[in-house]
Amino acid sequence: MGPPPHRDGVQGQPAEFGLCFFLSYAHTPRVFDDGDDPDSWVKQFFRDLCKELVSFDQRWHEGGQPGFMDDAMRTGTLWRRHLSERLAGCRVFVPLYSRAYFRKEFCGKEWALFRERQMAHLAQTGVPNEAIVPVIWQPLPNEELPPAAAGVQLAPLVENSRYLERGLFELIRLDQRAYLEVVIRLAEHLDSVARRAAPPPGPAVDFDEVAPLFPRTQADAAPTRHLYITVAALDDTSLPPSRDREFYGRHPEEWNPYHPDSDVPLLVRAEELARELGYAPVIDAPDHTRAAIALPPPVADGRAEPGETQGPDDPGIILIDPWMANDPAGAAYIAELDRQRKPWVRALVLWSRSDEQTLEHAPALRLKLQLAMPRGMDSWRRTARAATRDLRTLAEFGHALPSVVDLARSHLLRASRPKPPTGDYPPRPRLHAAPPYRPGPQPGPSAPPSGEDPQGGSQ
Repeated sequence: MGPPPHRDGVQGQPAEFGLCFFLSYAHTPRVFDDGDDPDSWVKQFFRDLCKELVSFDQRWHEGGQPGFMDDAMRTGTLWRRHLSERLAGCRVFVPLYSRAYFRKEFCGKEWALFRERQMAHLAQTGVPNEAIVPVIWQPLPNEELPPAAAGVQLAPLVENSRYLERGLFELIRLDQRAYLEVVIRLAEHLDSVARRAAPPPGPAVDFDEVAPLFPRTQADAAPTRHLYITVAALDDTSLPPSRDREFYGRHPEEWNPYHPDSDVPLLVRAEELARELGYAPVIDAPDHTRAAIALPPPVADGRAEPGETQGPDDPGIILIDPWMANDPAGAAYIAELDRQRKPWVRALVLWSRSDEQTLEHAPALRLKLQLAMPRGMDSWRRTARAATRDLRTLAEFGHALPSVVDLARSHLLRASRPKPPTGDYPPRPRLHAAPPYRPGPQPGPSAPPSGEDPQGGSQ
């Protein structure tokens, strides 16, 4: 069963691509050593859903089971690699919503890996991907949903409200008719989503390299998060005579390294991805970049003096055209960026496979970039995943950006510190010693001194 082409004319997946769905859920701890399997109801739901999919279309069974679930709490590098491969190839991601689910970091990593594929789809097409189909296992209030789940729409599986109010975990035990109705409708919906909305397959990565999307931290609750985006590229007025002009425009922000695969500037795709990641993009024009990412003056003890700038309160990325290193003014500019760059401002150099001239001159350009921006190049080699390190396509750019932004934000949070107060510190409070204890009656607060008449006269 070959999938149809993607929307907007983007070519679909190969016929052998992946499973229909990946079931992501929170393992339930065993209460008694000799008790029943605490995840038996989840496994029953998984089997029922697989059978309904095959009943709906037998071709889902041609490659084995139509779905995948981690049915045992296995550990080790090989098993994590196995999960990563399934997440890189499945068509639809099915999370089982519950309070326990959004408290599990491992579940947050599974969601993050699939989201990278959604970002690749958005980078390629400009259309948000809808291949996450949640199932309400145990209901929870909307305010308890993390940002990653808050914008995901629930599928209209049943007309009555019991599923939404009580969840599938109750229906599978107490109301088999309503439960089967949900499973049948869900199988039909999965078949539709898998055919029309599956994101492109992604590289299998180690779970240790993935930042989880939840549990939520206090920093995630900030009302608005910004992402500074800077394009460090040539324009058609600064190009050397021999350079292809089809990738450039009148301004650096019009640079489109993935032409002709993309018909919009890279900055437009970067803004869309930033919004999908929960950030408000702030476009930093090259003339103002230095002010936005400037480091505070160094101080001997590592702290900034009162009144010094602390820099931006949000992470940033710099999208770099390799040909900047071939231009004297451009090389000086990125060298200054590299000297001023903070750890929470990440530099990305893009080597588009559709730009044959750049690939032909890549060895010389890499050498010049290493001389101009050694910190940025070395940092990218250390932190970028090998599968997407060169950012050869828009899909690789979409895969890489979530982890780049997460790394930038983690650096920012580690470096954040409150500004020191101005003026002198108030005196430290002290405890005074209590008066010594003396047995016997003690004079009250209004007792007159010895030798005085209580009425005011002398004895």
